[in-house]
Amino acid sequence: MIELGFYKEGLQHIDTVLTLIDSHNKLNSNPKIQELKADILSTKGYYEMNSSHFAQAIELYKQAATILKKLGLEHKLISPLAHQGIIMRKKGKYEQAFNYLIEAKQKARNINNEIDIAWVNHHLGYVVLNQGKTEFAQKLSESSLEAFRKIERKRGISDCYEQLGLINLAQNKFDEAQQLLERMMQSEIEKNNPSSSLKMNAEYDLWRENWIRRVFKLRDRKSTRL
Repeated sequence: MIELGFYKEGLQHIDTVLTLIDSHNKLNSNPKIQELKADILSTKGYYEMNSSHFAQAIELYKQAATILKKLGLEHKLISPLAHQGIIMRKKGKYEQAFNYLIEAKQKARNINNEIDIAWVNHHLGYVVLNQGKTEFAQKLSESSLEAFRKIERKRGISDCYEQLGLINLAQNKFDEAQQLLERMMQSEIEKNNPSSSLKMNAEYDLWRENWIRRVFKLRDRKSTRL
């Protein structure tokens, strides 16, 4: 329910289940139930992260990771580790973010999970971009884009276009940035409505106008400084 947006209702169910598990010794000692508990904690952590409750989210993901490590479920550590990295990036703690994401990436490599590798690379791209390492960020983003194209994952493709646009903008490649961000918006239109509704086209036109205005402002600043 949380993933569908029914946050309050979903949280009530989650807390009820967690209380039930913790209050019964037999349930709490069952490996399958413990695995379920870790999944529930991660789901609650995702909600807290999206609500900008970062401290709570980190604690929930750490609890989930502790359970998964005890159970020897190394492959399931990818998500809790990566999300802790995402949170640290949102908090501006880029070195910690990088370390969490690298660990998550290694877990994904250990099981040859190409999709999770692509997903982690995408978030690593934002970390190193914030550190000013634009070439490294571009390499990671292009790797993610290639992987998402192979499986035709439209959301991932769209996200990578946006990221590459921002990377090019950071490199002062204004034309390339504009083209990539326009591709991102067009990809969003196709993903949400292949027939391109009037509403989406109107939103696209407004977005494009605002973006072009932003690019010209940045160009003017650069030329003034030179």
